Amino acid sequence: MTKPAISLVLCDLDGTLLNGESKLSKRNREALAAVANTGVKVGIASGRDAYSIYEMVKSWEATDFISVIVAQNGAEFFDVETQAIRTSHLVEPDAFRRVMSHFSDLPVNFLIAEKGTYLAPFEDESLKRMAEWGQFKLGVDPNYDRLLTNPQAKLHLMCDPALMPGVIEHARTFSDPRLKGVRTGPQLFEYQDPALSKWNGVELAAEYFGIDPINNVMAFGDAENDLEMIRHVGVGVAMENACEDVKAVAGYHTSSNLDDGVAAFLAKWFELDI
Repeated sequence: MTKPAISLVLCDLDGTLLNGESKLSKRNREALAAVANTGVKVGIASGRDAYSIYEMVKSWEATDFISVIVAQNGAEFFDVETQAIRTSHLVEPDAFRRVMSHFSDLPVNFLIAEKGTYLAPFEDESLKRMAEWGQFKLGVDPNYDRLLTNPQAKLHLMCDPALMPGVIEHARTFSDPRLKGVRTGPQLFEYQDPALSKWNGVELAAEYFGIDPINNVMAFGDAENDLEMIRHVGVGVAMENACEDVKAVAGYHTSSNLDDGVAAFLAKWFELDI
């Protein structure tokens, strides 16, 4: 069987490319660099925003081989070399205003990403917990209306993890066809366009580079927000630690993120000497 001609490799971050300490391992780093040296574009596909991912890539000193970022679950495409950014499936601000009004009686806070910083309207214990987690650059902007004058990709809700069941229950009483709400962590619940998925970001990247989004793309993932991407690309790879739905649609499988599953698959597929 002839292998698809891969022009772009995309990796989810948490649970996929990063290890249990949210770090890029030496082996995964070497594998990505080796693939890039063959002329294949290498990138990240994440729920985080493009600018915060870009800062992460810079901190890895990896901008010479990671050239593509699909961010905000597919709402953003970012070219690392040119800094060009394209967007799709943004949500009109009045929809997010409705969400904030609906949850105004609950002890929750909100986050909207702006060029790598996740801004909240006020400081509270939820924001302090997020800061302790250390995964995002955080800030407070009391003039939150400024962020709700233009379309945005996501609105995140933060709460005490013990209160999340109540947030989920309250979300069931909110309806807007422009929005889909989903829990994304113990203390995070987010709203976005219901049609948005990382696959949309793959299509943006493929159009930008002039490649076939199905036959020329390989992608790695583990979670529900990776499912459509893994389903549609030519080589969709599920991690051993992936959820069952992702494993079911993946054409290929590899070892877990704790065992450098991305590097293991890339080494075999591209016949890398690493």
